[in-house]
Amino acid sequence: MRLEPERDSLPRLLAFVYMPLAGLGIWAIDQGWLWRTGQHQCVMLERLGIACPTCGGTRSVLAFSRLELAESFLNNPLVTAGLLILAAWTIWALAATIVPRWRVRL
Repeated sequence: MRLEPERDSLPRLLAFVYMPLAGLGIWAIDQGWLWRTGQHQCVMLERLGIACPTCGGTRSVLAFSRLELAESFLNNPLVTAGLLILAAWTIWALAATIVPRWRVRL
């Protein structure tokens, strides 16, 4: 692997579109506008008693937004890992926008 200058700035700049939208969605869920947390349960868990890979995803996102990483990991480790990657991407996008020489790709 080697670093080379970025050819397209779109992936970096999309962080500035997606992150405010994600923040707005998390805020709406936390306020109970989309659905009440704990009101709906996974159909697979309810009918078969088996948790699907996305069970606990919403609770994990809400815990992550409150910076409760241990609780987020306990609710759904896969979602927590994805959120950590997205957080790192957003931090890199902000830093690369401020410092042009960091605008590289693998």
